[in-house]
Amino acid sequence: MIIKFKIFESKYVNQRAYHFTSELSLIDIVKCDCLKAMNTGFISLTRDKFLYDKSDYISPEIRIVLDIEKLTNDYKIIPYQQVSNIFDKELKSLKSKWKGHPERDLTTIESEEKVLIKKISNLHKYIISIDFRSKDKYQLRFDRNIFDNINLQNYINKYNIKINKMSY
Repeated sequence: MIIKFKIFESKYVNQRAYHFTSELSLIDIVKCDCLKAMNTGFISLTRDKFLYDKSDYISPEIRIVLDIEKLTNDYKIIPYQQVSNIFDKELKSLKSKWKGHPERDLTTIESEEKVLIKKISNLHKYIISIDFRSKDKYQLRFDRNIFDNINLQNYINKYNIKINKMSY
């Protein structure tokens, strides 16, 4: 008797991807339970969980932690690394933006994953946690507590989402 087996191998076992956003954008994300591509035709995630700490162009308040292995079961994802040709003068200005990480190779700026779709639906299936970063615990910029938002409360409770406070 011959038995055939299919072996499924994932290159992302127990790996995480991160999506950084603002507190206000998080409310829109939980309302639709989705991530949407802005004008690129793909959704950008990063494998660098400390990216918010190193860059001035990332919105640092919220880090959505995603299970990339689960995402690859439903979406086409390609690794992408943006490589820059940086001159010495530009490298010096860039070093200030990537503070606290002198070991990082500054000629490779991003380690990202491109999800080749305009919208990731049922986002809750892929969320490991939502990490908040704020000087005052969970405080919105407009002197409101983000957890006063009923949409966010319902989403967290309905899908049993883990909430973490990121330290500065």
